[in-house]
Amino acid sequence: MATRHLLGLGHRRIAHVAGHKNARVSQERLAGYRQALEEAGRPYDESLVVYSDFTTEGAIPVAKKLLSLPERPTAIFAANDLMAYGVIHAARELGLRVPKDLAVVGYDDIELASLVTPPLTTIHQPRYEIGSMAAWSLIQQIENKEMQPTVTEFKTSLVIRESCGAVFRRGDQGYVEGGKPA
Repeated sequence: MATRHLLGLGHRRIAHVAGHKNARVSQERLAGYRQALEEAGRPYDESLVVYSDFTTEGAIPVAKKLLSLPERPTAIFAANDLMAYGVIHAARELGLRVPKDLAVVGYDDIELASLVTPPLTTIHQPRYEIGSMAAWSLIQQIENKEMQPTVTEFKTSLVIRESCGAVFRRGDQGYVEGGKPA
């Protein structure tokens, strides 16, 4: 969803700051990034993918590496909002302006996403519902040892704010692709 949005804005050199290489969530978000590129007929460039530790501090040096490439990316999709903040920080240190010189999209839609400057475009996931389902599943497993674990998928949505350059302001919280306020 994030990569498709950036492609839709005209970006052709989109990098990805992934989390830990062996983390399932990192692998899934990288797969989504690759799938969006493939669907758009864009080649996958391994030099545009770097790994970090899901922290702001860890993302800064890898973002600087990407932004120092001879042909730097015009957009970066970070696998979580904290790493997106690191990307923005690195861009500023290198004299780049977000979103004028670099578009940034995160993932998670944590509370600070709408409060940073510029407000972060991100993928929203229903954290409360995820936590509730996890707690319920754990209780069910404890009460019924025979119960098999289940997989539940939750709907995500793109919250468009200012960090990617496409601003659809609907109040201060951003705009969710599909027309629903965040």
